[in-house]
Amino acid sequence: MKMKRFICLLAVALFMGLQTIAWAAGACTFTHTSVDDGHRGLEVTVVCTADAGAASYPVTLMPYDAKGMYLFSVNTYFDAVTPATDNSDLAILDAAAGKDILNGGGTNQVDIAANNHFKPIVNDPTGTASDTIMPVFTPLYVKLTGNAVNSAVVTIVLKFIE
Repeated sequence: MKMKRFICLLAVALFMGLQTIAWAAGACTFTHTSVDDGHRGLEVTVVCTADAGAASYPVTLMPYDAKGMYLFSVNTYFDAVTPATDNSDLAILDAAAGKDILNGGGTNQVDIAANNHFKPIVNDPTGTASDTIMPVFTPLYVKLTGNAVNSAVVTIVLKFIE
């Protein structure tokens, strides 16, 4: 009986979490291309538009399965018409723990007049940060923060390799 109650509570919690994501302000759309340039991969383009009144972006589940791949690189592109607030932040969250797999590498990477290219950051045993590829074990969420411009548009390209 306890297991049945646990499963019911878990289902309700998941449903409520999905509803929260669906009702968030703004919108993100995703497109993808399969890549085979010596490494099989996936290129996902995300276009996010901030809410027209609150300037916020939804935390959005990436609808493509990148599990078993590595996040190789990230590009952010400003919008010439309605750019986001300078030095806004990007995080790519794993669904299991909510941890940013960029490890802070997306901080200040969304700019008002510059396109940026970067990789996830990993600290080695000495505490030195370095760019690297990051393995993907769970579904991923895209999270943008720090914007104050209504209807601001940001384009993000995520490149995954196997």
